[in-house]
Amino acid sequence: MHPSYEPGRKTYSLSSYLDDSGSDEHAPITAIGGPTMSEAACIEFGAAWSKMLVQYRIEPPLHMTDFVGGKCSGMFSEMKLSLFGDVVRLINDYRLYSVSVSVPQVDFRALLSEEVRRNLIGPYAMAFFCTVLNNQEVSSRSSFYAAEPIAYIVDKGFSFSDQLTAAHAAVIKAHRAEGRSSFIGAITFDSDDRIPALQAADVIAWSARKRVLDGRLPDGFAPLEELFASFHAAIRLDARAINMLAAPINRWLSMGILTSLSDVLR
Repeated sequence: MHPSYEPGRKTYSLSSYLDDSGSDEHAPITAIGGPTMSEAACIEFGAAWSKMLVQYRIEPPLHMTDFVGGKCSGMFSEMKLSLFGDVVRLINDYRLYSVSVSVPQVDFRALLSEEVRRNLIGPYAMAFFCTVLNNQEVSSRSSFYAAEPIAYIVDKGFSFSDQLTAAHAAVIKAHRAEGRSSFIGAITFDSDDRIPALQAADVIAWSARKRVLDGRLPDGFAPLEELFASFHAAIRLDARAINMLAAPINRWLSMGILTSLSDVLR
């Protein structure tokens, strides 16, 4: 638990559960997303989620790709609509809020070289970077759980986890250098078969990416639109936003230096 030393304030243990969608280099949109929950809510959510999967005879973990050409693609439409209605209800009942960040890969590739994408920051890491900044702002402004650090639990399926760790450390270092309060907890990586909240993150990330790609969710997935109706920050980066990070990186490169993110943020 993260303790609070201010009189009259409760103690909250908050974590942001995150997964990716479309993180391979051929995907037009890379997205990251997931819910923020208290420790107690995460435990209760996990029990309710597991019970729901048993009810629909879905072998855990639930993956959205299984419903598009996968093992669950043959589910009757009425059953699918019922399932996703229950998925939304559970996520909305237990999350404090959620976030999704989408990055267009064509713009990212145009502004940052392959060397940078491979060795410093790729589109998924940039999406994570923006998620941390968003959560920092939420924590600093919310009257309900202000000044509570938010830890990060990320699905371990991503191959560039070192970039996420570096982005996490860079934001903390930058805040300390500026003398700003940091509400950023630790980062860890775990599997969605152990933590059902990461399956909820998969639902949010997948749905967010589909909404950006097609302007709406595919047929049969309409109930998931309710995830974005309230208590959700849907952040869509464009070329201008990407260039705010790309420009200082490219200035360093023009001097023949491939630096760290911490140096870029100085």
